[in-house]
Amino acid sequence: AEAVGIQAVFTMGQISAGWGEWYDNAADGGNDYSMEAWSASFTVNDNLSISYGEMDDTRHQTAGTADITAQIKAINIAYSMGSMAVKFKNTDTSRANYGAATLDQERNEIAVSFSF
Repeated sequence: AEAVGIQAVFTMGQISAGWGEWYDNAADGGNDYSMEAWSASFTVNDNLSISYGEMDDTRHQTAGTADITAQIKAINIAYSMGSMAVKFKNTDTSRANYGAATLDQERNEIAVSFSF
């Protein structure tokens, strides 16, 4: 088996952007996987930040059938004030777990935390 990954992150002031690719070559004719992802974030001020990212994760078939790509898109918003933080995340996923038919899932999360 062989696994290779490469990634890069660039930051300038309030903006950060990242990109990465990974590949996993399974041993003995097993399924191979490849992934490409990117993200960008913006720090609005000391209290508020916003980020967005996308990832394509492909399972390469070995038995002559078509490759299957799972796709994930996510947006995150985080706000803090003193010892309190509020975070929101929205994630859209298609072909979760490499489903043969398109299976879309959406998840929204809100987290509130306090530090003492």
